[in-house]
Amino acid sequence: LVAGGLLIWSSWRRPDVAAALLLLGVPFVLVERWRPLRAQRSALRRPGAATDATGFIVDEVLAALGLGAVLAVVLPVARHAVPAMVPAYLAEQPGWLRWAEALLISEISGYWGHRMSHEIPMLWRFHRVHHSAPQLDWLAPNRRHPVDVIVARSSTSLPVLILGFSVPTVVTYFALKRIQGLFVHANVDLRFGPLERIVATPFFHHWHHSSEPETWNTNYAGSLPVVDW
Repeated sequence: LVAGGLLIWSSWRRPDVAAALLLLGVPFVLVERWRPLRAQRSALRRPGAATDATGFIVDEVLAALGLGAVLAVVLPVARHAVPAMVPAYLAEQPGWLRWAEALLISEISGYWGHRMSHEIPMLWRFHRVHHSAPQLDWLAPNRRHPVDVIVARSSTSLPVLILGFSVPTVVTYFALKRIQGLFVHANVDLRFGPLERIVATPFFHHWHHSSEPETWNTNYAGSLPVVDW
């Protein structure tokens, strides 16, 4: 009852997220059926599918509330440590350059946030929920504890906002990461040649979820494998 109430409330609060689940789900279902990497049940028919689909919407709302609270407390204090010339210099740069810089900074800080979620026991208690997914598919990345989502988004957004990058830049990054997160977990047998050295793909991220001990605690980067190197 509580989960159902949260789902209805979250869908009402963020109908765009509920619509995104449907719009993104269709192409991913088709691609996973067209080129599956492993013979397994469809993401929508496996155990836990309802839980992960609910998490897609509910976690988005809860994480936004939690991240807002973190930013409200940390930003006013942290910005005092940044010289005024830094945001002024960023404001003079071309938009494309600011976005590229924000992407790189968020990627590096997000790497460390992800790595700490594995190596710090208190954070791992929340992050291990994500690694409990019964199989890897496009719904699997939505198996997250809300606290884990807040930690992840704080690690990627705080540094860029403290430095003076704009909120729309961070929001754009979140939207792209959301779509890529579904892609890198998807059960698809697609390879991209040299591009795999530049951008994270399912081949790169599936190693992070491998059951082989020698591959554990690797491939933390979300978008740029060079950060792991």
